[in-house]
Amino acid sequence: MQRAMGLPDPDSGAMEAVVRTMLDDHWVSEGYAAPNSTVYPWQWLWDSCFHVLVWRALGDRDRAQRELAEMFRPQGPSGFVPHVNYVRSPGFHEDLWGRRDGSAITQPPMYGHAVAELVRAGWPPETNTNQSESEFLDLQRL
Repeated sequence: MQRAMGLPDPDSGAMEAVVRTMLDDHWVSEGYAAPNSTVYPWQWLWDSCFHVLVWRALGDRDRAQRELAEMFRPQGPSGFVPHVNYVRSPGFHEDLWGRRDGSAITQPPMYGHAVAELVRAGWPPETNTNQSESEFLDLQRL
C-alpha cells in the first residue's frame, strides 16, 4: 500500500529504509542529525531526543549514543541543557543568549526519556559523557 507523500506502508521494511536514509542524509560530522545543514545546522534538543529514539528503533547504537552525548556537551554546571547547541558555530547567538555554546532556554526534559530508553535497550550512554547525565543514570537505577 502506498501512502501520501510517497511513504511506504509503515509495516513494510521499506519504511525503515526511508527513515534510515533520511537520518543518514542529515547526519553531520559533529554527531547529530541536523534538520537542515544550511538553514538550521545546529543541534536542537527535542529533535535530537526523538532522533535518539529512532536510532534505537533502527538498531544503531553508535548513532543513538553519539547524538545523545553531543546534546549534553553544552550542559552547564547547574545541570541546565540548552534547547539549541551551536556546535557548528559557537558564539553564533552569544550576544542574544549570554552563552557561547547554546541557548539560555530549555524545553521539557525529553532527554530523560531518551536516556531511559537507551538504558532499557541495554545501551547506557558512556558514563564519561557528562557528570550530570551520569547522575541522572544513577537515579534511573534506584
